Amino acid sequence: MLEKHQFYINGAWVDPIQGTDCEVIDPSTEETVAVIALGGQADTDAAVAAAKTALPDWSALPVAERVDYVRKILEAYSARELKSRMVQMNGKGRGQRAPFGGVRQSGNGREGGVWGIEEFLEVKSVGGWPD
Repeated sequence: MLEKHQFYINGAWVDPIQGTDCEVIDPSTEETVAVIALGGQADTDAAVAAAKTALPDWSALPVAERVDYVRKILEAYSARELKSRMVQMNGKGRGQRAPFGGVRQSGNGREGGVWGIEEFLEVKSVGGWPD
């Protein structure tokens, strides 16, 4: 069972300031599949402050370098089987086929899969962007 009792804020794993634990239930089996931390307002404020501090440096990176970072996140996402955990937590057992990549042409399931991230990474317009 997955247990995560910390948040990743400002480049480090930190304990919640106002956190409580929450059991994540697989609706298809009604079993607990994970225990995660839920933060409070102070945790949210700390994460937002860290993001605001990081934004100028992130914005100064060339677009191609930012895309490389997002691709690395995608690789980690795929390697850690997070997709199957997300599907499991949303009610599909591991033995059932998950709709990652979409159900037919509906697009359902694409937003969390490789296709959704690839769509996000595709440069569609560069007009007005600084170098």
